[in-house]
Amino acid sequence: MGLCWKIQIAPWPRPIPPAQWDQDLIWAGLGKTIAQNADWIATWVMVPPQTNEIRRSSVIAAAARGIFDRYQLPLMVSEVGASAGLNLNFDRYQVAAKGFDFTPRDPILTLTPDWRGGPVRTGDIPVVDRAGVDIAPLDAQDPRDALKLRAYTWPDQIDRLERLEAALPHQKTQIERGEAGPWLAKRINLQPENVVHFIYLTVVRQYFDPASEKEFQSALDMAASRATQQRPVAHFSMEYDGAVDSAGLRLSIWPEGIRCDLGRADFHGRWVAWTGIDC
Repeated sequence: MGLCWKIQIAPWPRPIPPAQWDQDLIWAGLGKTIAQNADWIATWVMVPPQTNEIRRSSVIAAAARGIFDRYQLPLMVSEVGASAGLNLNFDRYQVAAKGFDFTPRDPILTLTPDWRGGPVRTGDIPVVDRAGVDIAPLDAQDPRDALKLRAYTWPDQIDRLERLEAALPHQKTQIERGEAGPWLAKRINLQPENVVHFIYLTVVRQYFDPASEKEFQSALDMAASRATQQRPVAHFSMEYDGAVDSAGLRLSIWPEGIRCDLGRADFHGRWVAWTGIDC
């Protein structure tokens, strides 16, 4: 299969640090590479983007900590749209921010969001089971998939690449391939007594087609209907809601049937406007 590329050459605002380059030379090399690998590139770009932004873990951890404070029960975590599962390790990333200073034992890396608003209590977040699903999962231990994650990161965003390199070796949970709704419906049956089922997704739901959305909502409704004080269920989302600069943070808790607005966050987790879990 052939591939036709039309590239509009424009002055690059600045070189990717620390490199210095000749723009004519770099664009000539890029054009040659594309022409020589057109079929491979055409196939590669058909795969859904997999950014797996680790900075989103700061709000996941804040929500999880609030859930633990509420019930004083360990968490069984289920991530929908998990990609390579790097945010399944939210409880192992240090968050160093004014208002949220969270340091787990032997942290993998440190996140430093601009934390605005209410504080979050510190302390361990006990996770007893973790799993994730994705329609096109990546294996963090596979060098080819690790390369794909690097390829979806802008090369001048050195801090993102450094976080990726630090997190990859520690992600050992195998992400399951499948649709969110059917997977979650099966996962619900695995919740033991005296454990909270913490279901979360970040910038995923907007990509569901109508059938997937219906199946996922049906699974959530099933989880809500089965929740008890001995088997609570919490659903956290960081999702696009129409605003162009940030995602809404929402938390639902069952069996109480409580819905909380937790604030907003930059899509990549660079800043968080946290209102707290006061519902």
